[in-house]
Amino acid sequence: MQSPLVHLLVAPWLAMLASCAAQRPAPVPVVPLPSPPLRFAPVLEPGCLLPRPELLLQAPSRQATMALDVDETGRVVAASLHASTGLSELDSALKAAVLLCRLAPAYVLEGQPRVRRNVAEKHELTVTWPATGPLVGPQRCFTPDYPHAARRAEETGRVVVLFRKSSASGQAEVQVRPGSVGFRSLRSLSTRTVSDCLAHDEVSATLPVDQWISVAYDWRLE
Repeated sequence: MQSPLVHLLVAPWLAMLASCAAQRPAPVPVVPLPSPPLRFAPVLEPGCLLPRPELLLQAPSRQATMALDVDETGRVVAASLHASTGLSELDSALKAAVLLCRLAPAYVLEGQPRVRRNVAEKHELTVTWPATGPLVGPQRCFTPDYPHAARRAEETGRVVVLFRKSSASGQAEVQVRPGSVGFRSLRSLSTRTVSDCLAHDEVSATLPVDQWISVAYDWRLE
């Protein structure tokens, strides 16, 4: 049996603890701050054909910068030149050519967990071509944009691609030159850039037969 003295000593402490527990405020739940959405621009895909070589080589300028309106599917719906190439016929041909190009659409990553949503976006595209001809193989096409995944991973490198038209098969052959430096994704993009351009009949028709030609792609982060 508990003595009255022990009961008298313990009871006040129990009452005090109960009072403190009753007065203690409930913990405030921690609500994580929403992550800001991440936005990614459109990316030009390989295989987009430039205007006729005779127009490109006649123009005083060897570069054109265009403003594109790209919808959420990656289709170019409008295009304008920031400045004339100096040849009005080429200006019109460039705008017509880029309307046939395809882009990986712009998108945003938002919410938690992240959800991807394709969006319409404006895009600035700069295209260059050699000052002298003839324009052979992939020189007849727009150079694609740096892929988002490769840029985020800081993948760089110089990839040299060899191509020729085989007399035996009549088909174009494409391969990476041994010793080329570059990540697998960039090597794949470089060979696809050449292959997709050579898929145009007017490009493959001008290739010399059984003669290997090289083209270099320098993928660098600016």
